[in-house]
Formats: sequence, C-alpha cells, structure tokens
Amino acid sequence: MNADPADDAYLHALTQGGFSWDSGSDQKMISVGHAVCTDWSGGNTLTQTVADVKTWLGLSDGGTGTLLGAATAAYCPQYQSKLPSG
Repeated sequence: MNADPADDAYLHALTQGGFSWDSGSDQKMISVGHAVCTDWSGGNTLTQTVADVKTWLGLSDGGTGTLLGAATAAYCPQYQSKLPSG
C-alpha cells in the first residue's frame, strides 16, 4: 500500500497531539478521519461529530478535538470553519 501524504500528515498530527494506537491500526484511524469529513459534508454540527468520534473510538473531549482538527486539516480543509477557533 502506498503512503498517502494526507494520511501521513493526519497520523503525524495525531501522534503530535498525544495519540497512540495499536500497531497495525493505522487504517482504522485513517477511516475515522475520513468519517469525520463524511459527517461534515453531511451537514453534521460540531456537537454531532464529536459524539460520533467518541462513540467510534471511546475518546475524551480533549482527544476528540485533536482528532477533529487533524482529520479536517488533512482530509477536508474546506470544513475548517466547523471547528472552534482558538
């Protein structure tokens, strides 16, 4: 499988944000990142998307924000405005 620059950037951002995941689970994390963009493109609010990510991965609020930011930046920057600024 060829490395995708967006996937690399996303996974790197997660690592920098303090995330870790099981070896071999990169694809699951990438799938969640793409699912965030699917939520955005479907019109979900920040609250709805946060709830989805928590359900998918069992994350805390802080972790969810990191993942949403990384996924949006890597895969669907056109939805950056859906993220809280700060």
